[in-house]
Amino acid sequence: MIADNEQDLSERYEISYEKKNTNLLINLTGEFGLKNLKLFTNEIKKSIRNQNPDTITIDFSGISYIDSAAALAIIQIQKDAAGKKINCFLINLNDETKGIFSVIHGQALDQVPFKTKKFKDNFLIQIGQASLDIASDIVNFVTFVGELLSAIVYTIFHPKSLRVKDILFYMQRAGVDGLPIVGLISLLIGLIIAFMSFLQFRQIGANIYVPSLVSFAMVKELGPIVTADTLLRDMQARGLFRAVFSRYTVEETRFLLQGGINDFFLRIRENGKVAVISMEITLKDSLRQEATKRIVFQKKYSREELLNDQSPHGYYQAMSKALKNLSQQITTDVYEAIKTSAN
Repeated sequence: MIADNEQDLSERYEISYEKKNTNLLINLTGEFGLKNLKLFTNEIKKSIRNQNPDTITIDFSGISYIDSAAALAIIQIQKDAAGKKINCFLINLNDETKGIFSVIHGQALDQVPFKTKKFKDNFLIQIGQASLDIASDIVNFVTFVGELLSAIVYTIFHPKSLRVKDILFYMQRAGVDGLPIVGLISLLIGLIIAFMSFLQFRQIGANIYVPSLVSFAMVKELGPIVTADTLLRDMQARGLFRAVFSRYTVEETRFLLQGGINDFFLRIRENGKVAVISMEITLKDSLRQEATKRIVFQKKYSREELLNDQSPHGYYQAMSKALKNLSQQITTDVYEAIKTSAN
């Protein structure tokens, strides 16, 4: 493949400038996309610096092609101009161009990333941070055990406070009622994975590895979905919150729980195989106006469980046990954070 040089890319578009008083008119003509993104953005930014206008008008009447990357770059130029107290307007956008701009969310450019850049600290700082993490885990564990014992004692002396009907209802809803659809989805996804992998493995005579591939792929690829549903079920069952909604619910809530799976795999060690799972959880308060203050807390959780049975079934059991422990810890941390933030 022959790469396009800068001269060829610059010939695909043309930018003309016309300044009237303090207004700078920028006329765009030709193709604007990812390939010539750096060229035309640098040219526009350089012109803005040299002209130093109070108002910028970008005319799209002459463009023949624009993609989402170029549209995002234009929006970034518009935001940079707004930061310098320069009004920037986009005019003569056709329906296709408006459609491309409509899929870009400008607020995402201002959002602070959840995962900040990591800096390597010295040895003493690492020891101090590890000690604080251990102390925090001990405090959370003691708090959880204390609340559990307190709830048990309260239930013994106030047996009517135990919502038996609700417990049986959610057992029925999450267990018996959910089993058919979960089984059907797992069956269909497993068939698709097996069929697609069989076509490729057959070319190298590795058909015998298809069952193992399907087993591990189902756990690894569906891990985030299973984890989210497990957290939702456990938070609803604990009864600590007034209401807990899934990601599909359109109800407006104050607190939003987001996260991602970092590790979800099988690790082989000298003493055996262990199931490894780690995730990052971020709790945000939607009532806070500033984006940097919306994050109530952000924490990384990890867990390893040794496989008692060296088989896919043993892997499922170990991963389920690790996820159960993490779910309890996350639920307690979220509850404490919400209670502190609400006060």
